[in-house]
Amino acid sequence: MLGHGDLMDKDGTRRWLCKKTQHMIGGFGKAPGHPPDIYHSYMGLAALAVMPTEGIKPLDAALCVSQEAKDKIAKDIQEYFSPAAHPLLLNRKPAAASETATEVVFQ
Repeated sequence: MLGHGDLMDKDGTRRWLCKKTQHMIGGFGKAPGHPPDIYHSYMGLAALAVMPTEGIKPLDAALCVSQEAKDKIAKDIQEYFSPAAHPLLLNRKPAAASETATEVVFQ
């Protein structure tokens, strides 16, 4: 249904998730009357997030994480791979073919 939210009965889906599969102790079960479990609780929240639903962060469906988490991961990756993150590597000459990994690390 991703990319075709217009084909979905969002209100009906929200109602079914919240009234039929949401458990009184919290979480979502596989089907009405089933106990909640982590997998179906996550998938229930993910389904609500892609609709979107008030109070639930938008979801990046490709990574199955919130858009906020995706943005943080992208920022962390960019910072990690920036030259400023590894100042010891900036002035290092290329390793000679005869150097071992230990020699390279301890130069």
